[in-house]
Amino acid sequence: MLRILQSAFIKRPLMANMATAGTLCFTGDVIAQRLLEQNSKHDWSRSARMTGFGILWWAPITTYWLG
Repeated sequence: MLRILQSAFIKRPLMANMATAGTLCFTGDVIAQRLLEQNSKHDWSRSARMTGFGILWWAPITTYWLG
């Protein structure tokens, strides 16, 4: 599994960063809503916005800025 990830980051760094950032942003938002804020109902639109932020904003900037 680790070799697949390493290969993806070398061959297609933007796509790999987009997948990673989207996953981490989604997971972080779920944790924030469930554990930290203790919301009884999950706000899926908020999680979708956070995932979109990770995929469309954070990943491209960090890929090319930190490159």
